[in-house]
Amino acid sequence: MDKYLILNADDFGYDAETNEAIETLLKSERITSVSLLAPAPAAKELRRVAAA
Repeated sequence: MDKYLILNADDFGYDAETNEAIETLLKSERITSVSLLAPAPAAKELRRVAAA
């Protein structure tokens, strides 16, 4: 049986700094998933990231 490690970053959308850090980690493949904090102030910015 193969084993996989999932590294998740929480609070995507919390603020611009958190979004930038998580986006950097995603691009460098250091994390494999994120959890969106949908009602947070910076969540609307993530439409740009999701479209990329």
